[in-house]
Amino acid sequence: MSWSKGMTFANIDHNLDAKVTMEKKKVKIGHNSSNGDSPWDRMDKYGQWGGTVGENLSYGAMNGMNAVIQLYIDDGVASRGHRKNLTNPEFKVMGAAAGEFPKYGNIMTQNFAKTFKEAPENYPSRRRLHADEEPQTLSELHARKLDGWDDAQPDQSNINYGKDNRKLDGWDDAQPDQSNINYGKDNRKLDAWDDAQPDQSNINYVKDVRRLFKKRSFN
Repeated sequence: MSWSKGMTFANIDHNLDAKVTMEKKKVKIGHNSSNGDSPWDRMDKYGQWGGTVGENLSYGAMNGMNAVIQLYIDDGVASRGHRKNLTNPEFKVMGAAAGEFPKYGNIMTQNFAKTFKEAPENYPSRRRLHADEEPQTLSELHARKLDGWDDAQPDQSNINYGKDNRKLDGWDDAQPDQSNINYGKDNRKLDAWDDAQPDQSNINYVKDVRRLFKKRSFN
């Protein structure tokens, strides 16, 4: 699957149109534009599509990943049309865009096609896309943060996470906190015989045990 700027611009146009129409007319326009254009008409503005085409719309998702999950589950859609678009092997190119939308919070539009010939001369001259740069994968964006300790500049949450894990070990920590030191001392006191400096209660306990043995002496 490859990325299309032209198809993405078509999605942005539709998101803006849907937002304005809902705000002014209180009408949810769906897949067709307020002027009657279909998804394919909108794509034609920025290039030439070929083969099979499709469109998904999502409302109210918290982020892009949740939108895709929502469309894949496709609850309430008997035909599972959104899921079929996401998994259709005929689709080789796509565009996607998200924008604000009244009542639901946001709208995300996805377009799919088998082929799409870009028409850069039709791109909006003042509109910049994230698609202008090569998309980064999750591993490229976050792998170092997930590791934390290997990151030359890890964020504070990763540093704290690493410290908390070291505190769980306690004795192997070059600078364990006081609670770990006390915890270690308490465990050593339970042994008593191996404690070089047992507390008084342990000494008394040992003395009491020895007295019992003396009373039961076989001599």
